[in-house]
Amino acid sequence: MVDLDGWNRVLLDDVHARGQSDQKLYLYVDRDLLSRLSGLSPQEAVEDFCYAIRAAAGRFPFRRAADAADWWMRQGLPGEPSFVAHLAMTVLAVTEQPLGGVHGVYRRQNELLG
Repeated sequence: MVDLDGWNRVLLDDVHARGQSDQKLYLYVDRDLLSRLSGLSPQEAVEDFCYAIRAAAGRFPFRRAADAADWWMRQGLPGEPSFVAHLAMTVLAVTEQPLGGVHGVYRRQNELLG
């Protein structure tokens, strides 16, 4: 199992590896990427990723990320953000339930996070 900080690190490393220093970085996450980064099957990777977010954040999984983003911005964006895994959860929900779907992204996020 990978904890939230571990997921944050491998996701950041992947974004940096695919990006170029003179271009904006884009975060794209789907179950296949989580599988490749973790060495688990796609389903196991999604379960592990979701568990890491739930375990670190409890009932309010995005509150920690919002607080961290706010602090990071107030401090002048020092270093790397500690909330990339939370952003990745939102991207994962979109890749699982595309925008414009009947129930949208929030329903899929709730399903992923239990």
